[in-house]
Amino acid sequence: MQSKLPTIKYRIPDFGYLAWLDVSGLGLGEDPAAKILEKGKVALNGGVLYGPKHKSFVRLNFGTSPELITEGIDRIAKSL
Repeated sequence: MQSKLPTIKYRIPDFGYLAWLDVSGLGLGEDPAAKILEKGKVALNGGVLYGPKHKSFVRLNFGTSPELITEGIDRIAKSL
C-alpha cells in the first residue's frame, strides 16, 4: 500500500482484521469514505462514525483475499 498510496498513514493492527487509515493528506474533505466510494468504488467505514476526532480516518476491513485487497488499493490509488 505504501508504494501506491504514500500519503496514507497506517499502523499494522495488534490484532483483528480492521485497519485505520489516516487519509488526511489526501484532501478528501469532511467525509473521505464517501469520496473514496464515489471515485474508486471502494466501500470503507468513515472514521467520523466513531467520533469527530476521527473524521480524517477510514476503516478498512482486510478480512478477505490478498487479491481483493490489492484491487481495492489499486482502485483507490487510480481514483485520486
